[in-house]
Amino acid sequence: MQVPHGTTFLDEGVVVMAEKKVAVEKKDNKLVKYFKGVKSEFKKITWPTLKQITNNTGTVLVAVIVVGVFIFILDWAFGNILQQFI
Repeated sequence: MQVPHGTTFLDEGVVVMAEKKVAVEKKDNKLVKYFKGVKSEFKKITWPTLKQITNNTGTVLVAVIVVGVFIFILDWAFGNILQQFI
């Protein structure tokens, strides 16, 4: 029977300490590998320029205002129509 390096013996039983350390190292290696992958993927991202962000933000704000005004007009119109029947 082979005994792993770093094993501690107590009487006739064997307490295996080396295997636990290997398991922890494997978890650390998976975690490190994961974050290295994340870093690698972030480098592949094409980030928008400030001009693109400003343009897109302006487009969204105009669209929100137009839709808001449209809903306001519909609400006002239907409110007036309903007032005629009440």
